[in-house]
Amino acid sequence: MASDGDPPRSDPTPPDPLPPRDVTVRLVDAEGRAAKGMVWWAPEGAEFGTAVGTRAGVAVLKQVPGEPIVLVALPDGFVVPSEGWPRRLVPAGVAETTLHLDAGATRTLRVLDARQRFGAVYLAATTDLEPSHHGVEDDGTIHLEGLRPGVRYNLYVRERETGRCALLRGLSADEPWPEIELAQGAPVTGRILLPRGYDMCNVAVLVDGCVLMDGMVEEDGTFRIEAVPPGTWTICAYTNVDGTYVAATAEARTGDPVAIDLRRKR
Repeated sequence: MASDGDPPRSDPTPPDPLPPRDVTVRLVDAEGRAAKGMVWWAPEGAEFGTAVGTRAGVAVLKQVPGEPIVLVALPDGFVVPSEGWPRRLVPAGVAETTLHLDAGATRTLRVLDARQRFGAVYLAATTDLEPSHHGVEDDGTIHLEGLRPGVRYNLYVRERETGRCALLRGLSADEPWPEIELAQGAPVTGRILLPRGYDMCNVAVLVDGCVLMDGMVEEDGTFRIEAVPPGTWTICAYTNVDGTYVAATAEARTGDPVAIDLRRKR
């Protein structure tokens, strides 16, 4: 207990934040060989992160926070870790580490009657916000790695030039996946009423809360998302205004125009 003559106590000064650092991450397979893939990182406790590609199995994360960060090794095509991906906490001060790439389950699918070679495949766990991107081979074959047991996925496939598309929902890595039969899709079009001072507006079709089809909004607010399967969809428009995230949604049927007002969403 302090006497009357003792100086008053003050709270200790909080430590200065640690300076940013570069972190070198070596990505290896089960045999310890350099693996091809991505390294996703985020500050400890953060919801969103950044994916960095590897060269010869090595990724260099530039100027990440000096505090602990979380790392996830992802196969090619994945840019966000789905539910169930193993995570590694890298303590403060560590500048070099190794990650083992867990390839998970693999599925090979085929697009029936593939007509042209430049297709696009978007895969997302039903808990994801953003999908992973994959390619279609000339014969219509799609190779997917990194599927997690017990996790259900949505798969959207489209041919860019023909407008044919398909959406498969609720697929599990533990079950056989069907062949994909494309049908003629239709565009979703409309106009976004834009707020002043906005910074690049995006628009997307949400499937189970995930962005599986998206496009850019023109300066006059108009947009067009190609090859959307028939049905009623949630359309989301989002942007930044003076550093504040602004978003709004509307329901629209394929082929019908939709209007979304972002001006009052502050």
